[in-house]
Amino acid sequence: MLITDVTAVPIQIKFSQDASLLNKARPNFEDIVLNMAQGLQVAILMTYKRLAKATWTEHSRHPGGQANARRKRIKAQLQYIRRALRYVDELLDQGGQSHLTEYQINGLAIIRKVYNQQEYMYNNKTHSVPDRIVSLG
Repeated sequence: MLITDVTAVPIQIKFSQDASLLNKARPNFEDIVLNMAQGLQVAILMTYKRLAKATWTEHSRHPGGQANARRKRIKAQLQYIRRALRYVDELLDQGGQSHLTEYQINGLAIIRKVYNQQEYMYNNKTHSVPDRIVSLG
């Protein structure tokens, strides 16, 4: 019989940071929007990816800081994802789901859940939520 201890198994999950989790979700959303827009042959909508990346870069250069500054950065990431969610919903209404892979459809559901959890924690000024997603892999 083999008995193993979970502490001996290497793990790829880093300590959860709300802003980094949102930053990982945002580019995935941008890819989904791009794929659906190209598949539907509609104009690519503005996702503010350069501004979002600049906001994230500023955060990554000063990861500590005051609580107000962290909340401001998290709020900005939430707004970028909220905008992308609106675009995705508009494209899904136009039949965009047929232009997504199964992986992207599953990723979309996970990203929506991450957004809802992070928005709940932001609005309620808490750092815990039931069944919290801590990594997007």
